[in-house]
Amino acid sequence: MANLIFSLFFCSAVTLASSPFPPEPQGLRTLPSSHVDGASISYKKTQICSTPHLDTYSGYVHLPPRADDAHPHPSNLFFYYAKSAEKRTTPLTIYLGGGPGASSMSSMATEVGPCSVNSDSNSTSPNPWSWTRESDILFIDQPVQTGFSYDVLTNATIDYSTSTITPTDFDDGVPVANHTFGVGVFGSQDLNGTANTTTNGARVLWDFMQVWINEFPEYESPDKKIHIWSESFGGRYGPTYAAYFLDQNEKIRNNEVTEISSPSPITIDTLSIHNGCSDITTQGAFYPEYAYNNTYGVQAITETQYEEAKYNWTKPGGCLDMAVQCQELVQKLDPYNFGNNAEVNDVCFAADEYCYENVLAVYALSGRDIHDLAEVPTTTVPLPYSDGFFNRAWVQNALGVPVNYTMNSYTIYNAFWSTGNALITRGNAMDHFSSIMERGVKVNLIYGDRDYLCNWMGGENVSLSIKHDQSAEFSSSGYADLITNKTYVGGVVRQHGNLSFTRVFDAGHTVPAFQPETMFRVFSRIMNSKDIATGNVTLTEKRRETYRTQGPHSTFDRKNKLPSPATPLCYTLDMPTTCTDNQQAALLNGTAIVEDFVVKWPVS
Repeated sequence: MANLIFSLFFCSAVTLASSPFPPEPQGLRTLPSSHVDGASISYKKTQICSTPHLDTYSGYVHLPPRADDAHPHPSNLFFYYAKSAEKRTTPLTIYLGGGPGASSMSSMATEVGPCSVNSDSNSTSPNPWSWTRESDILFIDQPVQTGFSYDVLTNATIDYSTSTITPTDFDDGVPVANHTFGVGVFGSQDLNGTANTTTNGARVLWDFMQVWINEFPEYESPDKKIHIWSESFGGRYGPTYAAYFLDQNEKIRNNEVTEISSPSPITIDTLSIHNGCSDITTQGAFYPEYAYNNTYGVQAITETQYEEAKYNWTKPGGCLDMAVQCQELVQKLDPYNFGNNAEVNDVCFAADEYCYENVLAVYALSGRDIHDLAEVPTTTVPLPYSDGFFNRAWVQNALGVPVNYTMNSYTIYNAFWSTGNALITRGNAMDHFSSIMERGVKVNLIYGDRDYLCNWMGGENVSLSIKHDQSAEFSSSGYADLITNKTYVGGVVRQHGNLSFTRVFDAGHTVPAFQPETMFRVFSRIMNSKDIATGNVTLTEKRRETYRTQGPHSTFDRKNKLPSPATPLCYTLDMPTTCTDNQQAALLNGTAIVEDFVVKWPVS
């Protein structure tokens, strides 16, 4: 069951190594930490992007096991730091991938970073809408075992046809790799070697940030103010991590943090999430609703399927009741969300499983892609070229990594799944949103309107359900056009006070890959404290109290037509999600013609 759901939440199947063992890291500078006992940071200046006048650094924060972990494990968290090319004094944006277990480096190379990977999976082109135009960006692969992060270096084999990593000692020699089978070095693949809840992820990330902001020599900031951006499962990461960081700030002020020497408060200015899945009790009802009645006029499911899914959501003992029971039990028996209470885990696991099978999965009957209403499951946007790129030996050498790249981790997903935290059932994201807004954090929710998985209708309900002192004023504000440029309206936005909700037209799950200019405008306006609709209004703290968007209170009447599906591309590292049965058979029997990981024959 977990494997079925894994493919739902990721933008593609787990992506594994194409090259054999990575070259031994060279040219790293290693500094022991004076803040976290047993920790260190290692890094190097790197250049994997063909983007001029850009300083980038890659490395690791090496953390010892936490004493409060139910299953203590080391964490070697990878980071990629891109300094803004156009500003001397810029804010710091932390970018987190979704998943759980999706690499932020995929977003770097396909959505918001300084470059995009070309179709040869071996070179890059500058990204004209890179967010580094407005901010320094720190991409972090977390939780541990995501992307280039690892707990313990482990030899393994990879079956690309099933996306399975199997640890092995190679006592009988290293097997020969081919298009469907590979070898490499990874994390342990042990479910106890990573976080199993969002709160456990927050604890490790806070340790990471204490080392990085205080001891990474290339980072300078007088106030240690950060902006957090994430996507997809980031709808859970974002509010949970932000709330944890703010709680730690209060403990620091009260001298209650003893495990770290001279800890630094970390000021969070904004939390922004695009196409986030945050809370099943708030968003769950909109899965059958979007599938049956969306703004593209597509009835992806039948009326009978629609009514059945709605009934499974509302009936006594159904998805909503089970989700509420899970959340209440967490508060009672595992309030700090360590994920180590078997009774809580069992109840939340059962809720996740029931909600997926009986509410969310109804869309699978449509034959359409969960990330883009316009596509079929074997078409992929963004294209998966970065998967092969990050497994090129020269790229790994440039980054100084000792492991092969895992774009999406089954291990992390299954760890979260085991506690009922893999869907969006467990936890209290809505309370976290309220908590951080009460403490002055500005929250921005952005949704592409062709995504089913974390659809904009559920996202809108999240924005209307966050409890804060200006909830009524926000809800009564209208929708204004989002002006991308002089000739294009990129969406609509509702904004008041410290909260905004944006619907981006003609975009799937990974919004910046579909609408790069529109998302750059949104990012730029948020980072520069401008109104999202036009970028012409400066939102000082006082101005935020009175500014509100004007327009209709519903945006559902803004309809669009779907484009034709994209041309399918079978990518060998993503066999289960990009290749037809015929292409997979040809790869397995050795008759397929492959160039740069792309199957040229058979064509379908």
